[in-house]
Amino acid sequence: MSNNEKAVPLLSLSVQEPAPEVVSPVLVAAASIPTEAPTSPPQSPPQSPPQSPPQSPMLSFSSAPLSPSFSEKRRRAYALATSLGAGALVAALFCASLAVSLMRPDGSVPASAATSVAVVIGDGMGFSALSLSRACVASSFLGGQGAESAICYGVLGAGGVDVRLTVDSFLVGSMRSCSNSSLITDSAAAATALACGKKTTNGRVGVTADGMPIASLLESAKMRGQNVGVLCTSRVTDATPAAFTAHVSSRYNEQEIALQQLDLGIDIIICGGSYYYLPENRDDHRDLLSEAAAKGYMVFTNTTLFLEAHARGTLHPPILALLASSDLPFTIDQSELSLAKMTEITLGLITAPFFLLVESSNIDHAAHVHDPASVYHEVMDFWDTLSVLNASNGLLVVGMADHETGGLSLTDGLNSLWDPDIVANVDASCHRMADILLSGSANATEVLQEFAHISPTSAELAVIEAAVQGGVERLIETSLGNVVSRRSGVSWSTVNHTGVDVPLFAFCPGNCTCGSALQYLRGNVDNTFVTTVLESFMGVSLQNDTASLNQTIRLV
Repeated sequence: MSNNEKAVPLLSLSVQEPAPEVVSPVLVAAASIPTEAPTSPPQSPPQSPPQSPPQSPMLSFSSAPLSPSFSEKRRRAYALATSLGAGALVAALFCASLAVSLMRPDGSVPASAATSVAVVIGDGMGFSALSLSRACVASSFLGGQGAESAICYGVLGAGGVDVRLTVDSFLVGSMRSCSNSSLITDSAAAATALACGKKTTNGRVGVTADGMPIASLLESAKMRGQNVGVLCTSRVTDATPAAFTAHVSSRYNEQEIALQQLDLGIDIIICGGSYYYLPENRDDHRDLLSEAAAKGYMVFTNTTLFLEAHARGTLHPPILALLASSDLPFTIDQSELSLAKMTEITLGLITAPFFLLVESSNIDHAAHVHDPASVYHEVMDFWDTLSVLNASNGLLVVGMADHETGGLSLTDGLNSLWDPDIVANVDASCHRMADILLSGSANATEVLQEFAHISPTSAELAVIEAAVQGGVERLIETSLGNVVSRRSGVSWSTVNHTGVDVPLFAFCPGNCTCGSALQYLRGNVDNTFVTTVLESFMGVSLQNDTASLNQTIRLV
């Protein structure tokens, strides 16, 4: 390591000294996943849409056999899909202008063409969350020298630093996120748009606004014999993973969501959320974990045992790893299993072609309670996950937020204060601190001094103590988050979602090509358009598969 380089946890950073004519030096930060990933993905040369687009790959169907674990009703759906042809014309007309086909004029596919897809969702991750996290990276790099030196976008002249991370090269544009019922979406409607390409009403999962089931990209991949995986830091029955794997009129019908997920035959699941798989928490008293084991799944409900199996080399699909009763712990509170590590494990087990849904769920959970430090660490895990995928080959990676949460802004609104040092120095989530307060093992002053390195004022203590007396954990978390936010200059406009546009990432790692997919995702697009591009790239027909689902699935 040269004198111009330092290192901080999770990231490897280096400073490039400016040439004399350059005003400010450039800091390049690359995620420190142990791979030899290129610093930026190779881009396909820009392609102009052909005057006469090739036939949409949505019209062709694979004859690959279904896996033995695939459900009977979806076997019927697949059989119907391969026989349906009437709806394909509409789908072809809808996608004809995309020209995302990878086929050569002679119909062959380049050997280096991507065959797999990974959709990576940062739940609730707006552009401000990226800015916050980037500034905290710079603060760590500069050794916590204070706001004046850590705000580093070149505005400070020769004393400033322009922060760029490797993942910044993956950013291709922004995405609109409104639902069918509101300019401000919830996660159910947002995920349904991304999974199925259709707008729906807030609260619905995998169904249209009028309640009809609609096929998801993951289901279509599974119907055609591809391997599929779901990785998330929330419970697997939560809205985002549910939209890719189930069809219910209410996101809160998690008992039915769990049933449909088991029925689908997903090859690899690594998430939280064993609760609705256990008989004591189900109205029908079915033990879905035992049923999964009977189907041949390796079943895990303990992170240590899961990682030991991985270390021994005994892991193999199908895998059902539900490693917490509900959501997995925040990254700031544990180092045992990150989303990036889950992704690395999965890539070593799954066989191409495959479809992966990967969700960094806890960004949203942290923003709902105004916890800037947890937002920072969860965004870092999202970035690390993209870097893990960038070290792979043969796949198209598309990352995005489903919506923004909290109305995060980097100013206190009064003195233009924004000090990332304070956020970067916090050592625990507000959730963990609230748990300690509720246990009675420490008071608010002790907790904030120990984990946030902040001595609260009497006014701040009064708010926290009132929340503790009320016993509502989410209010306690928010009262703690507001202290850290106020001290650092982070402000929030709401504890709910907002309607602003969100980041969109896309890249094809290694030597593979993604046709024109990257070109069509540039700029500002609607969330359903992202699905249209992926549908064409994958060569599936969501319209045909939806027609099949409506004949085989009863909406619950």
